[in-house]
Amino acid sequence: MRKGSLVGFLVFFLFDFYLFGEKISFSFRYDTNPFLLSDSQRDDFLSGKEMGIKTYDDLLTRISFQPFSWAIKEYRFSFTFTGNFYYQNPIKSYTQFRTQGKRFFGRVNRFGVIEYEFCPYYLIRPLKNGNLTYTSHSWEGELTSKKTSLLFSFSLRDYPALYNAYDSKIYSLGLRSAFGEIRSAFGEIRGEFKLNFLSADGGLSTSGEKPDISYRGIMGKLGYRSRIGLGISLSLEKRDFTTKIDPTHRGRKDLIGEMEFSFSFPLKKKSYLSFGYLYKKRKSNSESEEISEEKSYEKSIFSLGVRYE
Repeated sequence: MRKGSLVGFLVFFLFDFYLFGEKISFSFRYDTNPFLLSDSQRDDFLSGKEMGIKTYDDLLTRISFQPFSWAIKEYRFSFTFTGNFYYQNPIKSYTQFRTQGKRFFGRVNRFGVIEYEFCPYYLIRPLKNGNLTYTSHSWEGELTSKKTSLLFSFSLRDYPALYNAYDSKIYSLGLRSAFGEIRSAFGEIRGEFKLNFLSADGGLSTSGEKPDISYRGIMGKLGYRSRIGLGISLSLEKRDFTTKIDPTHRGRKDLIGEMEFSFSFPLKKKSYLSFGYLYKKRKSNSESEEISEEKSYEKSIFSLGVRYE
């Protein structure tokens, strides 16, 4: 996104929020590896190899805006827009549109939530044959009774014609439980399944074979949130790729670890200043040592932001 377009968007965004907005958050972030490059790929870029990117790290502005929400008896509805704008690599910028419905069942700690999110364009990485991008539709649900929640989600990812063999469906089912008098600590476990749906004219992998990125996975997460605005979470996910025909994914196993830290404190009534840090690492093991190295990466995101509720 060009700087002029970003400035114009911000002016419209702030004016619209002044007239109609209910919630807004604005943050500056530094992402050490937005394109998920491995160590060798980063070294190739620094040595001068053309990869279609300007920098291997980047600064971005993230804006989340809830223009309206309303309540009807035990029902709650809202719509949220989120924009992510990268400075050095504007082709990485993307937007998300989310709508949420919530219903309470007699008590404040018994409720159901359903959400739909649409992302019209998300760039994974520029490639020689064309940018590897997709459009996504995601549905997430939650059923909560007291301190226990049932979590479920379904996503569709639609890739461009050149890569439509990667078109996929992702299913997830999980359980979360809170602990303590004020629900400050929580544990979560999820199972996830990703399936490809291949078209007859689907794109080919570099080996000339139909790619198959189907996998099954399980993720565990532990976290803590305090009343003073401190939050920390740790998660570990294991993925086993299930293909028998795609040599680039056959036998591949991924281990993904993530640590997140956040802290926020009030500035004035309904406004807060927040700091955050996210560390993520993926370790891949494949039949090919080269693929194992190329699919392994690590990244950190540092953030500073404000929000109004």
